[in-house]
Amino acid sequence: MDSEEPFGDEIPNFDICGTVFKELFKDIHVLDVDAKTETAASSENSGRKSTENKQNKRKRSIVILEDDEIEEFQSKQVAKNTVKGTASAVRRLEGWYNDRYGILRRRHSFGKRSKRATSSGSASDASDSATSSDEENNVTSHNRKGRKRNQEVDIVPCKKRKLSDEDPGEKEKSKLGLVENRIRTRIKAHIRARLKIREAEELRLLEIKALKENGWSKLIPHEVLLRIFKQVVSDIGPVPFLCRMSRVCHSWKQVASEAMLWREVNLSTMSIECPRSAIDSTIEKLAASKLKTVRELSLDGWSELTDTGLKAIGKHCRSLQSVVLSQCGSLSSKGVSSLASKCRQLKMLDVAMTKIDIPWLHRLTKRLGNQLEELCLMNCSRLGGEQVLPIIQERCPVLTALDLTGTNIRKLNVEKLQAGCPKLKELFLANLLLHSTPISTDVEQNGFPHLETLCLACGSIAGVPRTDRFLFRLLRTSTNLKKLDVRGLQRISPEGLQGLPITSLEELYFSDTHASFVLMSVVIEKWHHSLEILDISSNSGVSDESMVLMKNFGMPRLFNLDLGSTNLTAEGVRKALNASPRLKHLNLTSCRGVPRGLKQWHGGAKIQNLISTLEELESGANGERRRSE
Repeated sequence: MDSEEPFGDEIPNFDICGTVFKELFKDIHVLDVDAKTETAASSENSGRKSTENKQNKRKRSIVILEDDEIEEFQSKQVAKNTVKGTASAVRRLEGWYNDRYGILRRRHSFGKRSKRATSSGSASDASDSATSSDEENNVTSHNRKGRKRNQEVDIVPCKKRKLSDEDPGEKEKSKLGLVENRIRTRIKAHIRARLKIREAEELRLLEIKALKENGWSKLIPHEVLLRIFKQVVSDIGPVPFLCRMSRVCHSWKQVASEAMLWREVNLSTMSIECPRSAIDSTIEKLAASKLKTVRELSLDGWSELTDTGLKAIGKHCRSLQSVVLSQCGSLSSKGVSSLASKCRQLKMLDVAMTKIDIPWLHRLTKRLGNQLEELCLMNCSRLGGEQVLPIIQERCPVLTALDLTGTNIRKLNVEKLQAGCPKLKELFLANLLLHSTPISTDVEQNGFPHLETLCLACGSIAGVPRTDRFLFRLLRTSTNLKKLDVRGLQRISPEGLQGLPITSLEELYFSDTHASFVLMSVVIEKWHHSLEILDISSNSGVSDESMVLMKNFGMPRLFNLDLGSTNLTAEGVRKALNASPRLKHLNLTSCRGVPRGLKQWHGGAKIQNLISTLEELESGANGERRRSE
């Protein structure tokens, strides 16, 4: 009998099903199947049966190895210890797997090896029956067909081979089929387990990767991060803080893009950092990406901003309600008009120190006059004549703040302005060569009942006739006035000040008014209980006597006192400090009667040092007086 092993010197290719086929054989131990001989049914077939029994007594083993044992299995020594039935079992298992999962593979032919195994068996046993010869012929023809198919088509699905009913080893093969079924069951369970493990591992790797990419920032909840950003934005504004935070990671970018963080944007400081050539492009990018939901926008100081950038704001910022364009000297009236026409929700507009003119004011009040609440026209030199105030008082009925400081307005009809804008809370008429018109008898004299701030400061303008009568016409019904600025008004009398209906004034700017002791006594007596800021600088009539009056009445809420360029001495300063327990800011510049080293601004801890210094000076003066006596 030929001693050649069924695989010969060539090892079976267990990679015929690819790497997936290898996975099928993991963790499955060697399963041995002993083929037992059966008793001969008749004496006529005893010779044939004895020969088959000798062949079937050989142990048929299906070797299924671990990954680290595959290389060892593929060695020649393991191949020589493998029985002939291994090739047949592997071929059947391979066919089942391909039929089950429809895998197209390169077919591996065992025909040559099977033929050699069959021919060696025929040479050793000459008494084989015709049935055995037919089986060998069938196997040989099957292998020939397989080789022919392999030559024609490289990749084909493997087909199961039907077992002949006349096969004498049918029972042994059926037992081998049971083994194959057991292998299939274990393979399926093994595949499912391996897939679950692999999916869990992939998920864990993804989580680790995401944690590495996002780091601790991923661990902060969205709501907490939003509150942190909101607090920072309220302190320093959204730009450039939110722009920088959006570059940290994806989650921070989502939080930084929240609409509630972009409602109030102040870009006034950003104009210093932005190059002149990139101002319009910068505004266009911000308007298209970050400022779509902005409600209040400040572009104060963008002197190089042109109508192009303003057009981008009008195109994208449709919910804009307040815009500050002060000191934007490159803007024209046409550009500002286009912004007003597109932003239909605009309620506040600041165009101080720009080139707007009266035609622009006509267009603005015609479109937005009924909803405009705040209008700042400060130092717009092209606005002048007698048309400005009539336009405003006829078309802006809900106006609450109006600033006409530094314009070329010459006449003011107080009663008509009060009738046209009865809701005014802030009125600025500083630095105007203003002459009041006679009292209008055809208009009801309702005054400004809601007025809280009035500024009539004249600065260096001389010869401006602002008298007690003019002041009373403006403040006829303004009992809730909190801030009064009459700096430079030198024709206010104690009687006129006493006749004002103001009860709880908090801020009084009274410098350079030629204030005398009598006028100061009216101020202190009338508002000593409510004044928080008092400016009586540049008044030579203010002396230590006024400070004694302050000490007698007391100034419990006063925290800011300006006594610069007055006739106070160290004694008067000490009395003012004793009268104001909450004082935090004190100006003593240019006070000739105050000792050297004290003629400066004092604030915070310096106030306490000033008190101790004044006490030392007083004690020293008393000691010298005693020694002289």
